[in-house]
Amino acid sequence: MVIQRSFMKFENAIKSERTREGYVYNLNRFLQWSKIKESDGLVQLKDSYLQEIVEDYVIYLKGKLSPNSIRTTLAPLELFFAMNDKNLNWKKIKKMYPARVKKSGEDPYTTEDVQIMLNLAKTLRARAIIHFLASTGCRVGVFDDLKMKHLSDMPDGCIMVKFYQGSIEEYYGFLIPEANKALQQYLDKRRQDGEVFSPESPVFRERYRVGGYNIRVMKSRNIKELVWGLLKRCSTTRVRIGMRYNIQLEHGFRKRFNTILKANDTVNLSLAEKLMGHQGVFQLDGTYFKPSVEQLFFEFRKHITNLTVDDSERLRLQVQLKDETIKKKESEKDLLIKDYGTRLSNSEKIIKRLSKRLDSLES
Repeated sequence: MVIQRSFMKFENAIKSERTREGYVYNLNRFLQWSKIKESDGLVQLKDSYLQEIVEDYVIYLKGKLSPNSIRTTLAPLELFFAMNDKNLNWKKIKKMYPARVKKSGEDPYTTEDVQIMLNLAKTLRARAIIHFLASTGCRVGVFDDLKMKHLSDMPDGCIMVKFYQGSIEEYYGFLIPEANKALQQYLDKRRQDGEVFSPESPVFRERYRVGGYNIRVMKSRNIKELVWGLLKRCSTTRVRIGMRYNIQLEHGFRKRFNTILKANDTVNLSLAEKLMGHQGVFQLDGTYFKPSVEQLFFEFRKHITNLTVDDSERLRLQVQLKDETIKKKESEKDLLIKDYGTRLSNSEKIIKRLSKRLDSLES
């Protein structure tokens, strides 16, 4: 298929691959609605006629989309026409946009919600994916290129995950022991069925066949379908508000992760933002604040207990943490007593030396 010049200029103006997918989708959606077969056909139309078409499209979208979505839907058209020197009155068009409304989908999944999804998950892969989302708080887009080379072992039964390796968005996340266990069970099943792993092997397979035949990485759209399938069988997890739900399909995991981290009194906010894949808290954090993997993991370890989904496992970790705290305090106490004894002994020696010195001066 020959790529038309008008589309090529539009596509080359988009820097992010994820943005490109959304922009292309919305441009094609407009072409389908307007019954114009190709992008070059739009360029050939007079500006005045295009102005009318876009205005009619805004009116049409008002009855179909949330008021908050219309700006996002029209942004690709504004870019396309700008790149192809079509002069539309966008100030007038934007005046027709509806007023924004309070967003729905602001709530996070609760730990109980995640427990329900895990109980409904019938396969090792589904359980591993739910645990992965809950433990890392990652965007589903990371699954599009997630391979075994992006995983590394960490202390305490954890796993480090390098997201978006080699890109400007690269950052690190971690799997808690519970999530790592679920992932290893899934990977072990694949090994038992004859699959031979390499650094380029996908962490999650799109289709499962015994052995290594036709292995393809599981894409973000498949992750969304999996989560949606689980939620359809659980009517109590999300509440419908208008055209949307109180919890976003996949972003609910991300909001749970963020909420758990920020609710901890000992959280380092800058490191927490880095674990979210954000630039940071302060204006120049993205440029100057580059924490090491060790620093990030030190921060992550504070939250392992609260991120744990299974109640019994969380209780075990709480008891373990309490025992470690007691041992640490006892150790610090012993060191303090030893240090005090050493200082006392040194003081006695000094007093004896001074006493001898004084006696010699008096005699």
